[in-house]
Amino acid sequence: MINPEFIDNNEVMDREKIFKSIGFCSQDDLALLDNTVKENLTFLAKIRGVAKEAIESEVMSIMERMNLVSSQNHLVCDLHQEQRKKLSVAIALLNNPRIIMMDEPTSGIMRRL
Repeated sequence: MINPEFIDNNEVMDREKIFKSIGFCSQDDLALLDNTVKENLTFLAKIRGVAKEAIESEVMSIMERMNLVSSQNHLVCDLHQEQRKKLSVAIALLNNPRIIMMDEPTSGIMRRL
């Protein structure tokens, strides 16, 4: 049986710490389509373990970095594909993970020359 813990600088880390240290950006959109950009990020920040008192600032910071502030109150289902991809990357960046896994994060986005 494989032990679910791993060692980082001689410190044993549990599954929750491992989960919090990895961000994932899927080829498919993982956001909830009937919620706004901000609602998605806030909900997923809670799941990703962002401290309760830091959620609002973390969400705003991510939206600013990903240029999503003007879309924060739009439903995800109403966003263009490029904005949805930005949201997917923003979700992966929540809680400043040490590792980010990306599965074709630019698929479906028109290439700009």
